[in-house]
Amino acid sequence: MNGSTDGLPLSGVADEGGEAPCLAHLLEDPNMPEGPAAEPPPSPSIHEETLTDAIQRLRADGYLADLSATKDANLICHSCGQTYDPLALTIDHTVRFEGDSNPDDEAILLAVRCPDGCMGLYSSAFGPSAAPEEAAVLRRLARSPID
Repeated sequence: MNGSTDGLPLSGVADEGGEAPCLAHLLEDPNMPEGPAAEPPPSPSIHEETLTDAIQRLRADGYLADLSATKDANLICHSCGQTYDPLALTIDHTVRFEGDSNPDDEAILLAVRCPDGCMGLYSSAFGPSAAPEEAAVLRRLARSPID
């Protein structure tokens, strides 16, 4: 099979598997030295915060209580047992985590302030893996004031 593309001669024959011939040699620079390619300089390290890191950071900022969803789409504080309407809470910080390849790895961590001064953390899965009561709380929290 002979032909050309953009003035570059094409030669070679597809093998029995139907693969096209390798044309990488057409892109080689004849002025480049022979031998292995030089390693690119290392890229700067990118530190992605884990859920544990975020919890520790926010605990150091005073968000000490743990909150979780109730069946009726409210939040309950595990420290004092108080139940809060998500619409009455203020969201101070939002940290979102996304899975590289699995939607089930999506999570969110919210640092919230309650009307009585309680400061706590609420973490939840979001997306397809969120439990119905967590999804309802997240919808209600989306309408909460953000400072």
